[in-house]
Amino acid sequence: MAWGNGQFAVVGRGVILTSPDGVTWTPHDSGVFETYDTGITWGNDQFLVVTQGGAILISSNGVAWTRIDEPVSRSLSGITWSGSQFVAVGTGTILTSPDGAQWTLREAGTPHLISSVAWGNGQFVAISINKILTSPDGITWTTRDSGVSVPPPLFGSVELRGVTWGDGRFVAVGEGDTILTSPDGLTWTIQESKVGIPGSSRLESVAWGNGQFVAVGDGGAILTSPDGVTWTRRETETSASFAHIAWGNGQFIVTVYYDDSSSSGWVLTSTDGVIWTRRELGIPIVNFVGVTWGNNQFLVSGSRGILISPNGATWTLYDAGGGFADIAWGNNQFVAVGSSGISRSLCAASVAPSKIGVFRNGDWLLDRNGNGEWEGCSQEGGQDLCISFQPFNRSNGWPVVGDWESGIQSAVGLFRARAGRWFLDRNNNQAWDGCGIDRCYAGFGRAGHRPVTGDWNGAGVTRIGVFRGGEWYLDANGNGRWDGCSPNDVDQCPTLGQSGDLPVVGDWTGAGITQIGVFRDGQWRLDANGNGQWDGCPPDGSDECPIFGRRGDLPITGDWNGVGIARIGVFRDGEWYLDANGNGQWDGCSQDGGQDACFNFGQAGDWPVAGKW
Repeated sequence: MAWGNGQFAVVGRGVILTSPDGVTWTPHDSGVFETYDTGITWGNDQFLVVTQGGAILISSNGVAWTRIDEPVSRSLSGITWSGSQFVAVGTGTILTSPDGAQWTLREAGTPHLISSVAWGNGQFVAISINKILTSPDGITWTTRDSGVSVPPPLFGSVELRGVTWGDGRFVAVGEGDTILTSPDGLTWTIQESKVGIPGSSRLESVAWGNGQFVAVGDGGAILTSPDGVTWTRRETETSASFAHIAWGNGQFIVTVYYDDSSSSGWVLTSTDGVIWTRRELGIPIVNFVGVTWGNNQFLVSGSRGILISPNGATWTLYDAGGGFADIAWGNNQFVAVGSSGISRSLCAASVAPSKIGVFRNGDWLLDRNGNGEWEGCSQEGGQDLCISFQPFNRSNGWPVVGDWESGIQSAVGLFRARAGRWFLDRNNNQAWDGCGIDRCYAGFGRAGHRPVTGDWNGAGVTRIGVFRGGEWYLDANGNGRWDGCSPNDVDQCPTLGQSGDLPVVGDWTGAGITQIGVFRDGQWRLDANGNGQWDGCPPDGSDECPIFGRRGDLPITGDWNGVGIARIGVFRDGEWYLDANGNGQWDGCSQDGGQDACFNFGQAGDWPVAGKW
């Protein structure tokens, strides 16, 4: 299961399902029926699916899929995206690709099944039987002993099944209800799950979201943990075997591999990992094994194709050309791997693009129809949006934009630095309804701070933060107050930039998490690897440093063409120059035969804003 480009996706035997919200699901026929689709992920603006027979498929929207010729015919079981590279794993196999189209076979160092792979803390971690493999680049791999085995009187090996990165650590799960944790992927600690008898059952998958880890497995097992160490079993009222779990759009989705009490397919959804809701898929149960979120929808794969859903409740089945093992989103497309090759989809992404607007002396003028031209307020018969309600119209405040309640459209807000006060239009009705309905915060920031907003931990909700002189203070837990950033605290305080820089934020890699950056006189420094510090420009460094704009420009970022990834731009006295093709350089206006976007919207003295109005 995976989340990317605004939707979940899960995979199974020849079927992929997608959903934007975990409630409504749509099935898609993958067109590969030889074996199961065993894995799915989102990265580089595309979904990828892998299958047991070695096939890989790619899609940008989860509906139309393209199969890729891969250099092996072995079973593939898992796939992930690091922000710059896909890694697919299987039986004695590791493949890498920068774009999902061209793949290279790497030395795996083991003949056994490599069940799953994850990216975090600057390296890949793949799991196998009693072994853990690590690599900083996906090319050179080191085999490490997991330290687990089946105790007497059973003895034998322990197959690790799922791995994830979250909250500064890796968590791996497997047979015998095994749980391992590691801060770096190199040294691992065995944790006590207390949910079963060693060797008698297994955990299949684990995910991080909403401030906790959630693991799923046989016998309806769902466990939650705030730290990967202390685990609590949650009631599900089922003995079904769960295959995979993913986090996206503010909720968890769990897929069902086997349920002897039901003939129809279903998934579970939960916003907190504690209370779960069963969602019927509307098709016979088909051994769903993969799920992901991307392109503003969920995708699930199984033996009848691909199911797509915008919300996790309503699902639609599509033909995707086969059965898949795993699926990912990246590089503006979905990529699926499985039994009959590698497939991808280059169809246009379905996520809504960002639109532009300006804040002028307390008034908001927003390009609601997205044509880049001002066409008057809708309240006066025009086609665009004007907001002039207190307290959002204070001329001495900073405008902020965000998805304050995990909705679809962006809402406005205002930050008053002197008092550190925030006013957020929580219900997005473009009016102030008081702190009980809308949102008020006090004491987060002070004079000299510039506001920033973003989804700091992939929770699906925009949260607040401030920047000053290279220091960032981010409200990671979303309670509107500063709770510290020491190892035992819950907020974040990265350091990037210096005095005089302007802060910028965006999901630079399509990973579903907002990353930071700075702008100064046309030079950008973007934390592309998401570690909260500056690691230098390519080719030697792992961050990005495009040159776009000039002295006096105001930076602006947004998903300009709806691919699920933030791109840069500048505002200059009413003129907009947007890097629509995402290559980090100016390639001319599309109106003049170029590849980027130019608009005239606003005037000198305006402050630019971007969102999904």
